[in-house]
Amino acid sequence: LTTAEDRQRLDLGVKLDVWASQDIRMQTHRILRRWPHNRAWHDQVGTGYAAWMASAINLTAARESLLALLRQCAPGVWYDVRTLLRKIQDDDPFVLRPNQRFNGNGGFKVVDDVRAHWDDTDAEVLIGMLKSTPYELGIVALGYDAETLPATRAERNPDAICLTELGLEVLKGDLGLAQTPT
Repeated sequence: LTTAEDRQRLDLGVKLDVWASQDIRMQTHRILRRWPHNRAWHDQVGTGYAAWMASAINLTAARESLLALLRQCAPGVWYDVRTLLRKIQDDDPFVLRPNQRFNGNGGFKVVDDVRAHWDDTDAEVLIGMLKSTPYELGIVALGYDAETLPATRAERNPDAICLTELGLEVLKGDLGLAQTPT
């Protein structure tokens, strides 16, 4: 058993003053730039997720693909989530599984399998990512086509997303000249 004294905690660091001096745009930018490559960072999965070849999913590729898609969105416009995800799939069905793309002779079967499982696996991974980090950082807003909102984001997938003004600034790098990322 661990006592309260044994639990890990965050201590004040030497860069706290720098962090505190930055506005929300720069803080969000600094957090977001670490997200794609951080393997310890856990996002949700969509509510319909069914694991299939989960070890083959490349989270870095998935996150970078999602950020590239969000950079194409206009702020304040609501986008259908399924339509956005279909665009990712149409552009590259192996975007979450780049190592499977070059699977030799067995690759043709894998292509069919990836397409067959896309909605239950890859799309649900991407939906979960959308309703995790980008939402929590204020980059996107989530929309639901229902009379009442779900009690939690884990309860239901969003039907639509909207890029926020903060999201636009952070994704496009429009942070102003006064602040530079460190």
